[in-house]
Amino acid sequence: RIPALWTKCEQPGQCFQPSIYMGASYEMFFYARKGNPSIKKQGRKAQFDCPPVDPAKKVHPTERPVELMEEVLSTFAWEGARVLVPFAGSGNTLVDAANLKMLPIGYDLSQEYRDAFVARLIGKDHESRTTTIY
Repeated sequence: RIPALWTKCEQPGQCFQPSIYMGASYEMFFYARKGNPSIKKQGRKAQFDCPPVDPAKKVHPTERPVELMEEVLSTFAWEGARVLVPFAGSGNTLVDAANLKMLPIGYDLSQEYRDAFVARLIGKDHESRTTTIY
């Protein structure tokens, strides 16, 4: 019922055309539920404070920080939870879910983003080579 906020902890904010638009310093998101679930981190505020990914390090234009996605996942889900990421993009949510011992499944329409994610994953952590990525 109430959207959650990602506050980007950055001034003046992000914007592709700063000469005509104000910078965005937050993004809203909604979470959906089915049945009678509970939140793992009960009583947590609906504001997630985390700086955005440095534009020079992004592999996807709408990439979310690893720290943000880990906090979101650990707020709503438990170890062993299945996590569907229908727009995998940079793959950060898949990595975070796996790190939290959840079962991530993700896909993306772009082979370019998939390849960038795989290259980053293999370059960072050789143990991740056992992960199947389609």
